[in-house]
Amino acid sequence: MEQRDINSRTRADTFGLRPDIYDALSGNMVKKTDLESLLPMSGFCRLAGTGTNVEHLANKFLPFNVQKGPALGCEIHAEDGIVLNAIGMWEVKVRVLSAVSTLPAVAGYAVTRLETFDPDGNMVSREVGKVAGSGVTGGYGQASITVSDNIVVDRPGYRTRVYVLTTGGVITANWRQEEGTSLLSAQYVYNGVSGGV
Repeated sequence: MEQRDINSRTRADTFGLRPDIYDALSGNMVKKTDLESLLPMSGFCRLAGTGTNVEHLANKFLPFNVQKGPALGCEIHAEDGIVLNAIGMWEVKVRVLSAVSTLPAVAGYAVTRLETFDPDGNMVSREVGKVAGSGVTGGYGQASITVSDNIVVDRPGYRTRVYVLTTGGVITANWRQEEGTSLLSAQYVYNGVSGGV
């Protein structure tokens, strides 16, 4: 009797099954490596920082570089943002919680820009969201902003980043960094080949 048959019989006895039934069923069991291959290509990251910290980060790129979960088909950049490596279409999205205070009776906004650059550093797309100031000195207009975009990647190395700035009579603008309030994500959508991914 082959070693495989002995092992199958022992394992089958453990589960109370006939060895031939156990072999048929175990051939369909999904291994961890197989399961990982079924996961969609995607990547998620949040702002650096913990607790209830608030960063005054107007007029610069936000440091989205804390990876959440696996990154498949892409990578989280050590400085900021997500690098898209799989060729095809990606949906990129940023959600941020912003708070802004402006001079009384003077309009002003905290602006969040979702920007994507090709591997040569050229900007290929920009989508914008904003939150208005409260118009009260020391008071905040606060809102969660979601900005999304679809990006066609024709070669590895496209980079998605988040730039924030202020306009008008803004006194302060904050982008919250506690976990759960600000997230940058990339989800693979389509590879352009008939029959799907």
